[in-house]
Amino acid sequence: MNPAVGLPSILTIEDDPVLGAYVHEHLGRCGFQVTWCQDGQQGLQLARDQAFDVVLMDILLPGLDGLSILTHLCQSHAIPVILMSPLGAAA
Repeated sequence: MNPAVGLPSILTIEDDPVLGAYVHEHLGRCGFQVTWCQDGQQGLQLARDQAFDVVLMDILLPGLDGLSILTHLCQSHAIPVILMSPLGAAA
């Protein structure tokens, strides 16, 4: 039996390797089945092809930005989306 069956699934789209790895690891330890990709176009394709309970993504992404992905998903899928942004963060 697959241990991931029945776990809430999250698609994380984050191009920063450090932040993406941290989010992937932390959510996995919290009991979520996490799929992580680092490119907006790939993330949109995954969101269209697989069933996720929520999409957690950055706004600034290579390939296709988070707001464009959100627009595409709102037109074709009823999936909750949480946007993350470093805009305004202290460097």
